[in-house]
Amino acid sequence: MLFYGYDVKQVIMDNTEYIAGYTVQPESEIDTDHFEKQIDDAENNYDGYNVIDAFDDNNFETMFKLNYHNILAFPPPDILVICSMFVNKIKNSLNYQFTPTLVFGDMTAVIEFFDFIKFLKFENISFLKNLCLELNISVEEIVEMKNFNNFKSNNIINIIDNISEHYKYNKLIFDFITTHNREDLIHWINEQFIKNKSEILLELI
Repeated sequence: MLFYGYDVKQVIMDNTEYIAGYTVQPESEIDTDHFEKQIDDAENNYDGYNVIDAFDDNNFETMFKLNYHNILAFPPPDILVICSMFVNKIKNSLNYQFTPTLVFGDMTAVIEFFDFIKFLKFENISFLKNLCLELNISVEEIVEMKNFNNFKSNNIINIIDNISEHYKYNKLIFDFITTHNREDLIHWINEQFIKNKSEILLELI
């Protein structure tokens, strides 16, 4: 995985000390400029890792929005580390593998990736609303619904294929909703539906 010419594995190896924090040298050996850089790097990593750690928590949206612009201002190697860790988090949390392997060649690719994360975790109300409309689910039914498990998976997948055209602007989102395995995709839909049910209803009323 490359970003601005940096190799992700090498960047992670080079930044191991910063991932754990920063190492204080004996006072007589302290290089002030280097020490201040260590502190800045440690603070950058602390902000980024806090967001990653919150990926499966209810406060992820708040954490992400609070730190989003700070993360984009990190030095390129630090951004690469954060992106790499998010890729692993998505794989472990959602059982989703990026194919082909992501290449972060510039900031446009990074922002597209972060937009994908937003979609996964909180900016998916429009998608869920359209899914309900395509399935002809009434507001009254939505109020009573606890999940989408009562719909045949084939029906949902066919509907998703129909509305996926709206998401071609972001290849990562499009690939996720069209290629992710059915069981895991429906699990994600149920999870997001339960979490965002009130907002979906407001969109439909």
